[in-house]
Amino acid sequence: MQFLVRHRLPRILAIVIAVLLAMLVTVALVYFISSQINSFAEASPRYKEKLDGLLKQTIAWVSVQVNIAPEKLTGWLANAQSEVMKNSGAILGQTLSTVGGFILGPSLFRFMSL
Repeated sequence: MQFLVRHRLPRILAIVIAVLLAMLVTVALVYFISSQINSFAEASPRYKEKLDGLLKQTIAWVSVQVNIAPEKLTGWLANAQSEVMKNSGAILGQTLSTVGGFILGPSLFRFMSL
């Protein structure tokens, strides 16, 4: 806005232009993000098929390498997945707490030392 005022635009017009520009950028960003989400949603069945195939290949390979039945490996994976899903809230909370500590810790330390 100051740029427009320095170039001799009336202050009200500079404010209107700045607000409209901010709204345009916001709309463009929302459009871009929504189109990316839409593209991902359309492609997700293909991703799931590819990941399922890759998982089956990996289970078969591991089964041969360590001489464990594929059904047993699949059961272990299902149990591990259910455990992760049960504890996902705690895992996410701990992760956010740790990351927040790394980000906010130095800032607070610096602020307190002033």
